[in-house]
Parts: sequence; structure tokens; C-alpha cells
Amino acid sequence: MRMRYIGLIVILLCILAGCNKESAEHSSLKPVNPVELKGTLRETFNARMNQNGIYLINTRVKKQYLLLNGSKRIQGESAAYFENVRIEDDKNTANIYFDELYTEDYKDKEPLSVGLYEIITKGTTDTIGIYKNNEQTAIDCVIVIE
Repeated sequence: MRMRYIGLIVILLCILAGCNKESAEHSSLKPVNPVELKGTLRETFNARMNQNGIYLINTRVKKQYLLLNGSKRIQGESAAYFENVRIEDDKNTANIYFDELYTEDYKDKEPLSVGLYEIITKGTTDTIGIYKNNEQTAIDCVIVIE
């Protein structure tokens, strides 16, 4: 009888451990403060500050990040900044949308010229689409961190 109770407890613990796994119902973007980055992820972020672009960063712990960088300014040209960054699910695709805008007034848009987001996708997502100003665009670089 005692073995039966122990077996029942083990089964219940296995079920509870399996139910604890976080699974998103809808994809989402979680803003990340670059100051809080550590290790290889911080090094990767810092290395990409030299060049504007759209970067997808994959880590060994199966986390994905979107880096939008418009901070590198060319003298005499307008500064790029980002607004309306959002993600929408379409079957097995997570589509990320953002607006890239330009300004001559660098002071007001400084914090928006770099955006770092953790991408949290639902379990059935197998593709990520990127849309800049409502037009599909390509990721400039996919980075894999080991």
C-alpha cells in the first residue's frame, strides 16, 4: 500500500512539472534594457552598435532577440528612429512590424534609435516575418550565440 502512495505522488509530481512549462498563447515582444545584458549577449549587442540594421539574435538557451539599430549617424543625414514595434501571429508565423522614421532633431529621438526586444513566440511558430513601414523586409544579420 505504501508503494502505491509513493507511485501516485511521483506521477502527480511529473504531471505538475510538465504543466509548469511556460507556453505562450500569443507571440509577444518584451523590451529589454541593454544595460541589464550580461556576458556574450552584451558583447554581441555592443558589437552591433557600429552598424545600423535589423538583427535577430538566437541564444543557446533558445531565446530570441530582435535588435533594431539606427544609432549610427552619418553627418548631414537624418537620424533613424523606431516606433510602433509590435508582433502579430498568422498561423505558424510571427510577423514583427515597426515604423522606421527619420528626424533632423536628434535630441528628442535618441532613446528610440535602438530597440532590443525578447521575442516570445507561441509553441507552433516556425517562421518570423519582418515588416518595416508595412512592407516586408529582410533581416540584415542572424546571430547565433553559443
